[in-house]
Amino acid sequence: MKNLFFLALLLTFCSCISNQRATGSYLVDDPASNAVTSDAIADPVDLTAYLNRISGVAVRGNGSAAVVRIRGPISLVSEQGPLFVLNGTKLGSNYTTVYNAINPRDISRVKVLKSASEAAFYGSQAAGGVVEIFLKD
Repeated sequence: MKNLFFLALLLTFCSCISNQRATGSYLVDDPASNAVTSDAIADPVDLTAYLNRISGVAVRGNGSAAVVRIRGPISLVSEQGPLFVLNGTKLGSNYTTVYNAINPRDISRVKVLKSASEAAFYGSQAAGGVVEIFLKD
């Protein structure tokens, strides 16, 4: 009888929070609020200047040789970096290619998707997180 009571209590609790979206380890009403955005910098040096402003993003090195990690080390075997997306187009996980393809003065904002639920839109390529880069019109 006690088990039935606890089951009913659990189901009641779950139905009360079903209208909210679970993201990470806490509940968020707005799914986009877990993403971190960095707006345009007055005098940007390069893409790493944007990424260094965002909490949870680790940038080691300078220039095109920098190594970017969002969630820390994903695997002991592979070194998969974040997926870079430019205005909705996937550019891949190679930071050097992205660094050389973008003029930092053209960047409008940079958005980092940290949680797996947000990055799921991009599939398995986004296992290391997603860096969405939006250029000025």
